Amino acid sequence: MSALSSAPAAPPAPPALAIPRVTRPLRFTLGILALATALLPLATAVVLLFNVNSETVRDDARRLHTAVAQDVARAVDERFADISGDLAAVASALVDASRDGGERVALASALVNASTRLDAVAVYGKDGRQMDAFIRAPHTEADATFDAELTGEHSARLNDEFFIDVVEARAAAPARMRVFAPITSNGERTGAVAAWVSLGPLQGLVERLSQVSVHGYPHAILVVGADRRFVAHTTAELAFRRDDASGEPLIAGVELAGDRPASANFVLQGDGVRDDGVTVTGTTISLAGAGRGFIVAVQMPQSIVFASLAQMRRVAAVVVLVAIVLAIVGALLVARSITKPVDALMLRSQALAARRFDEVTSLGDRHDELGVLGDVMAGAAVALKDSEVALMAETRLREGLGRYLPRQLVDSYVKDRKEILLEGKRAEITVLFADIVGFTRLSAKLEPEQLCALLNDLFTILTEIVFKHGGTVDKFIGDSVMAFWGAPKEDADHAEHAIEAARDMLRFLDIGNSRWKKRYDVEIQLAIGINSGVAVVGNLGSEARLVYTAIGESVNIAARLESVAGAMQILASKATLEAAGETDRAMPLGPQELAGVADPVDVYVVEV
Repeated sequence: MSALSSAPAAPPAPPALAIPRVTRPLRFTLGILALATALLPLATAVVLLFNVNSETVRDDARRLHTAVAQDVARAVDERFADISGDLAAVASALVDASRDGGERVALASALVNASTRLDAVAVYGKDGRQMDAFIRAPHTEADATFDAELTGEHSARLNDEFFIDVVEARAAAPARMRVFAPITSNGERTGAVAAWVSLGPLQGLVERLSQVSVHGYPHAILVVGADRRFVAHTTAELAFRRDDASGEPLIAGVELAGDRPASANFVLQGDGVRDDGVTVTGTTISLAGAGRGFIVAVQMPQSIVFASLAQMRRVAAVVVLVAIVLAIVGALLVARSITKPVDALMLRSQALAARRFDEVTSLGDRHDELGVLGDVMAGAAVALKDSEVALMAETRLREGLGRYLPRQLVDSYVKDRKEILLEGKRAEITVLFADIVGFTRLSAKLEPEQLCALLNDLFTILTEIVFKHGGTVDKFIGDSVMAFWGAPKEDADHAEHAIEAARDMLRFLDIGNSRWKKRYDVEIQLAIGINSGVAVVGNLGSEARLVYTAIGESVNIAARLESVAGAMQILASKATLEAAGETDRAMPLGPQELAGVADPVDVYVVEV
């Protein structure tokens, strides 16, 4: 047996590392520090206390806002209920059959004069025209005028029970609105009464409640009409001008309750950011049963609502800061006992990274986790040094064997440490030959250096294709390559894999030729021959030089098929196609006489 055929002895495995038992846990020292400072429990208590108080303050504020909003909503509901009742009484007086016309008007006038809610009343007939009767209360303002005739929506709504028609602004005075109620006689609608109503009492209530309940914040209490404009506001000027309320976040997304019954009022609570950047929290009520509906909102800036929490936050910050200072002092004291071994471990880590294994030693008599870590690093350095020696030996072995053995054999040899025998063995394989068509013309056109670079480029890709499909590259013969499948590793599908590898070779030329055309102004065409059969496969040669190859008639047939194949053509024997199950994908050429082969061979052109 030659030196090449015997495996070198494997390096001894590194001894198992004995990890010392921790006798003084580092966590014990750090635990004492944590108990001394109580930083985590203190911080947790502060956070929990702050969260509980935050929810309590928010709930209290929302209960207050809801109560105020309900007071305002109740005042709105009651006022419009009273107005509706006053108008119904006037309407009843105007159709009282027990009185003549003059008495009816006189009674209606008396009712208007007695009411503190109605400023002026007009009477409309069923056709929407204003009738002669026009009643002014003593407190009626001079500009309390009515349309001579109701048209469009106004006339169409004369049959409604009660509705608001107009809310108008007045300079430096509360807004007022015009309301309607039907006149019914003997169950039939005969007209309607209209009245001007001042929103001054509602504005006064809003201003009083804002001072008593919500700290006089200028946007605390808002009442918005159906047209999304203020009808009452903590800041009276906004209600006088009837400014747009769309900038109020608690109102912008609320739908009016419309004319549903009063029980259909709904309450919303939430937060929002006003146009001026102030974040507010509050309650919104959408009223039903009040003509076209109103929205009442009570809100406060969160900076006011959570003012007590801000004070608590400052106190907590001071307490936590003191605790942090104490923790830092304690940590510095503990760190003093840790810094020295950590520095030593850092130097050892640097030596380990630089592969100076002899400099990585333990920390001596230290018995905590850092001491154990130093011992583990020292053991790791010993193991790495031994592994490096073994790896270098294996690398040298691979480099030496790789010069004359296929990659599969090298891997198997290095992994299993099997002996390489000189004699070969019979195996069922598939052999492929691929040759460059017109190589003589090509070599005459290119410089020797260019030709060498081109062949290296081509053979590199062909080799990768063979390896991709599990084959073995036997040798390169001038401008051709020989490869086979089925050995040294058995492959039941060796014929199929060889055919697929041949197809990939021709497909690759479509890409490779575009590159070679630009670089060398040439294109490569291959002729490929494939045959399957029994061959002798093994290490052939002398003890000084081994070659892993295949020999036999099946190899010769594959070489002859390649020699008669045309450019970009794959010729395969019937044996190969039957083994691959691809006879239906190939064109038969019939039996062919091949040089050096005794019997004719059934040849097929393989479809690419």
